Amino acid sequence: MDKSKSYNIQKFEGKNFQLWKFQLEIIFRAEGLLDLVNGKTERPEDDREKEKAWDDKNAKAMLIISTAMEFDQLQVIIACKNAAEMWMRLKTIHEQRSAVNKIALKQQFFNYKMSETDTVGQHISKIETMAQSLADVGEPVGEIDKIAKTLGSLPFKYGSFITAWDSYDENKQTFDNLTARLLKEEQRLAQGDETTSALAALKSECRKLQSKRNAEKSQNNSQALSAEIKNILTEGYENVWLADSAASKHMTFHKEWFTTFKPISSVSIQIGDNSFVKAEGVGTVSLMALVNNEWQPRTLENTLYVPNLRKNLFSIGAVTDKNFKVIFDDQKIEVRKNQLVVKGIKLSNHCYKMLFKMFSVEQANVSVNQAKLWHDRLGHVNNNTLKDMANNGMLPNVSLKDVNDLFCESCQYGKAHRKTFSSISQSRVFKPGEFIHTDVCGKMPVTSVGGANYYVLFKDDITSYRFV
Repeated sequence: MDKSKSYNIQKFEGKNFQLWKFQLEIIFRAEGLLDLVNGKTERPEDDREKEKAWDDKNAKAMLIISTAMEFDQLQVIIACKNAAEMWMRLKTIHEQRSAVNKIALKQQFFNYKMSETDTVGQHISKIETMAQSLADVGEPVGEIDKIAKTLGSLPFKYGSFITAWDSYDENKQTFDNLTARLLKEEQRLAQGDETTSALAALKSECRKLQSKRNAEKSQNNSQALSAEIKNILTEGYENVWLADSAASKHMTFHKEWFTTFKPISSVSIQIGDNSFVKAEGVGTVSLMALVNNEWQPRTLENTLYVPNLRKNLFSIGAVTDKNFKVIFDDQKIEVRKNQLVVKGIKLSNHCYKMLFKMFSVEQANVSVNQAKLWHDRLGHVNNNTLKDMANNGMLPNVSLKDVNDLFCESCQYGKAHRKTFSSISQSRVFKPGEFIHTDVCGKMPVTSVGGANYYVLFKDDITSYRFV
């Protein structure tokens, strides 16, 4: 073996022999020493060249074994004369092919439960290691047994996954498929745990407001708000905004989100992986933001349109330039100005997702007209009042044109007049037998004694006399 060659493996300390053995067998195979170590290649005689070649290989194998062990473990192999003796000695001690060890390994296998702190990958690795240990002592574990053990040792939160696995195609119920599906389920549950933590953080703040509001109304609003926030947190990155302290401006690749748009000559922007993308336009994006735990319409001005960007970036620098204060902690982000607080939630990958809702395309096209919003807020006030307020600068982002274009369907219905309903006089019959009501009932599910499945009811209008 080249003296400069070394293998960076963890030295054997008396534990995890199967994993250590697995690493060394790979090294032996790579060096062409596996047969020698397993005793399949004996030292030749009467051939000096072959004897020397065998001695060199044996020395390599002994060097690999001895340097891969801690000093306190070398005592058991110090008297061995060759690599095969050393390897057999180690396997005899640590694999103990006795009935007692088989029982202990089986108990360990059957009693094993996945720890709440383990990942699915670690869980699968432990089961495969225990299965290999049993196979080494002559008790192989079949694939069905490994599947059953894997499912049976999962925590309670995987209950729905286990139910779904039972209905999975039997031909596809392999250990490899189980591993792949469990890894996906782990990601889904991690996202759900993340959402739950975010909702809990927001709910704790909402409790502070409940003493100031009607309890029933606050509870209903809190439930609706939690549902909307959960939808945002579980949505993919394509339709959400991520807070970015490195971005100089807000950026999005959704052209349909813009309510005002101006094409610009291509501007190169360097992104996180040091590549460059082109900005092709700038404008205003209208959206709904969670402000003081209520959804309110807001606009992101001077937002760049970057077609090849795959995420929507909320620029921290852009909002701090407008005298907003940004606060980060281990659960959320808060963008503050005076009494206004806009929130975002920290994700497991250390990104912060802003609590924004996007308008539909139809809503985005009309959201720029704030006159309708103020008209509704002020109790459907008349247009002349709105014009006076707009002229005096009392309505931000509202122009006279917006007021002139205002149309309120509710006001039109409320001010509409209709004709009165005409009264219809009806003379009633006052003599018995002159006005009869009748009704047919059936077909009845049970035939009567007389063999009938229908009956007819007659009722006199004046006397209420009935006859069947």
